[in-house]
Amino acid sequence: MARKPARTAASSNKPVQQSVAARKAQARRLKAKEHANKQRALRTAAFKKATPKPRGRAALESFSAQLRILAEGDSWFDFPLGGGLFSNGDVIAKLANLLDLPILNLAVRGEEVRDMLGVEQRARLEKHLSDPRLNFNVLLFSGGGNDIVGEHFVLWVKDRNSVQGDPRRAINDPVFEAMLDVIQAGYEQLIAIRDRIAAQTPGRSITIFLHAYDFARPTGKDVCGIGPWLKPSLEYRGWTDRAEANEVVRQALSRFRARLAMLARPDVILVPTQGTLADNEWNDELHPSERGFKKIAEVFYDAMQAKFPDQLPVRS
Repeated sequence: MARKPARTAASSNKPVQQSVAARKAQARRLKAKEHANKQRALRTAAFKKATPKPRGRAALESFSAQLRILAEGDSWFDFPLGGGLFSNGDVIAKLANLLDLPILNLAVRGEEVRDMLGVEQRARLEKHLSDPRLNFNVLLFSGGGNDIVGEHFVLWVKDRNSVQGDPRRAINDPVFEAMLDVIQAGYEQLIAIRDRIAAQTPGRSITIFLHAYDFARPTGKDVCGIGPWLKPSLEYRGWTDRAEANEVVRQALSRFRARLAMLARPDVILVPTQGTLADNEWNDELHPSERGFKKIAEVFYDAMQAKFPDQLPVRS
């Protein structure tokens, strides 16, 4: 009878080590979720304080004519990483300054569309949109970037040698299109939620503003020890030339934008953010610098002003 191979100390400890790592990862996720919920609660309280309930008919009519803005999203709406709760480094903070209006910002850095449209956050979003005291008529949404970038970016990219070094053919179409299907489904459900809630009040409209980021630069630069999100995958696939790597990223983000463009209609507006930033207006691989965020916010403002010319002046 053959002997069973003896278990070494290392092999017997491996499941225990994996279990400990899994528990630590779960603890980190729970801590991050707790922090995110605390952020949202504080922001909601601050927004309500800045938006007192109108009293009297004249005040109610004035309130009804105002833009009341809700934002949900990722780090483009919640930046810098490790910054203050009410920091002024992201699109929403810059846009609120341009509008001179409060914005209830529910965005939390690092989230994917699948997170934002999951059960818990979906219910929160529905609650805010349905609240007659707040009566939001604008929804700003930023999502999809975290679904695409990161360690899994390598899944969407072909080996350089397999496409003879042509970055225009670098995207692994079947796999990437499947991910875009998931992202698009999230957006479609977001629009359906908006449609259902708006229909509950005769004459109510809620305009959604979307964006497709800008063409990120795979420089390998991280932020606060998080990242990089693009360069490791590109180098693994052999895309080490900077110009070629930039074009691979451009191809991926152009396809993402094309999916969002399919959803556009008069009350779903795709803000034209791609092509806005110069090379020196990026903080890291994925996020604009403070100056860059201001430029993106200006593009948002212009899109909103075109939609609401009676409420917003043309930016000087």
